[in-house]
Amino acid sequence: MTAHLPSPPGGIALLDGTTFDAGFRPDALYYINTVNSRVFVDCVTLATAPTLASKVYRGSSALNSGSGVLTGGTNPNQLEVALDNSNTAGISATSVMTAPTATKGVELRIPFADLGLAADFSGALAISACIERTDGSLSNQWLPALQPRSSDLGVAANLNNTSGQQFTTLVVGVVGDVDADGIVGGGDLATLLAAWGHTSAEFGFLASDLNHDDRVDAIDLGILLGNWS
Repeated sequence: MTAHLPSPPGGIALLDGTTFDAGFRPDALYYINTVNSRVFVDCVTLATAPTLASKVYRGSSALNSGSGVLTGGTNPNQLEVALDNSNTAGISATSVMTAPTATKGVELRIPFADLGLAADFSGALAISACIERTDGSLSNQWLPALQPRSSDLGVAANLNNTSGQQFTTLVVGVVGDVDADGIVGGGDLATLLAAWGHTSAEFGFLASDLNHDDRVDAIDLGILLGNWS
């Protein structure tokens, strides 16, 4: 349901007809492409037929800069996208043994609000990523990966015809569950209090910094107590 979407970029319309694995029905598509020294990002809301998809240009960042801050678009939730395509290492045509040498790539910071979710969302999120070629063909480069020695999937591919599962599910826990035991309780409180006053310069602060302001303080304590099981 993307054939009607205007350029730029032209590649989004070419994705029309793509069928994902059973059990994966994405609500949003983040389309990232580069022109010269800029990284351009569009967000597509994927509706259910007969409703057509819609597109919003989120902005651009500098290629290979390490910064994902987007400018020039409509980006109310401060989505960040960074891309460094200077990597020449990684797997070869015959071996995957050197995969850890690939240290460049793409990184996204997607706020829950950008997905229409509450700030304290907990639950499962399903995601997939791939590279589209300039002619609209879906390549053999996917996360999760295709089977070894897989060919490109082509235009308007049906992922149900491809071996394996081309999406993964991430479980987002309850905010305040510092020790990741599925509940917010005394163990979490003890961990947070042990890290009280710690900042990003100190080891062990991150799990207890619930509002991500680089400090463990009363705000974090309030969040934890507000989600007490």
